[in-house]
Amino acid sequence: WKLGNLAKGETRTLKIKTKVTTTNITITNFANVSSDTPDPNETNNNANNTTVVPPVADLILIKDVDKDRVRVGDKVKFTIVVINLGPDTAVNTRAYDVLPDGMKLVSFKASRGTYDPVTGIWTIGDLANQSTVILTIVAEALKEGVVVNEAYVESDTYDPDESNNYDNATVIVEEPEEPPEPPVPE
Repeated sequence: WKLGNLAKGETRTLKIKTKVTTTNITITNFANVSSDTPDPNETNNNANNTTVVPPVADLILIKDVDKDRVRVGDKVKFTIVVINLGPDTAVNTRAYDVLPDGMKLVSFKASRGTYDPVTGIWTIGDLANQSTVILTIVAEALKEGVVVNEAYVESDTYDPDESNNYDNATVIVEEPEEPPEPPVPE
């Protein structure tokens, strides 16, 4: 940046706007000034600015159910898939899925981490970039009605798009079939 002549006490400013193209780094920008005129104090001719760019992990949660219509007493299997689109590791990842009223837990299986069916917290831990984990929950339908099972995911790492961190699955529960009436003797 060629300033030309600069009078005593005069100030000029240069603003440079940049775009960060990576994550999880520290960027230091150095600047210095010099002149053809002798400078009695060159110790203040240098400066720098440091910017910390935090890690980023875009988490996605997908929730599905194997049957969208069942009868009281039938079992359904809910599947929760969590994917880290990165670009960095999602630290301390956890998903939440509490069975709604009208559903009773039968079993569950997590591909990674631990699931607490009382609190609904699935503790996944650190999830590397491009990693996928799955939780399946088998439940029994207890009463008639529309059951909506909701789930969401979060981590301690900044997520630039939280719109894909939530999903739900709906099941319509109908009354059990009436047993057929016995044949009437002739």
